[in-house]
Amino acid sequence: LEDLASAEEIIWDLIDNVAMGGNYLMGIGPHADGSIPDYYQIRLGEIGDWFKTNGEAIWETRPWLWGYFHEGDNVRYTMSKDEQTVYALLHGWPGSRVSLEYLHSSICVVDDVQMLGVDEKLQFGPTDRGGCVVDMPRQKPGNSHSIYVLKFKVKREEPV
Repeated sequence: LEDLASAEEIIWDLIDNVAMGGNYLMGIGPHADGSIPDYYQIRLGEIGDWFKTNGEAIWETRPWLWGYFHEGDNVRYTMSKDEQTVYALLHGWPGSRVSLEYLHSSICVVDDVQMLGVDEKLQFGPTDRGGCVVDMPRQKPGNSHSIYVLKFKVKREEPV
């Protein structure tokens, strides 16, 4: 198992591809009898646990072109097809607050922010440069593999 990419590495590679409008192919080699080796089953289970909480940020989304595909090395963006939801996928816990400059008030107005897998209501507001700053929840969601998802309900200022 230690010779395989970790679930976190695989999930982040997949996120990176989706945020750029690409696809992700993961090779799983079965045994001659068609069974999946235990070590692949374990890794797929870990990935599936992350998707149970955060899958909506990947499934039926597309790149958020206003933010290109990333903000630094640890943030990627996707958006829903109806353009009313933007997802910021964070690689690593940013601390008590996260500042996202690509969520700029000249592009969209943020109506609500939540973290997938957390019931706590999040406080948010503008940054000095017009972006969005979010107070992170006190508790981290489970099954995150250090990849967390903020879900922004937005009103588009300009069409994509």
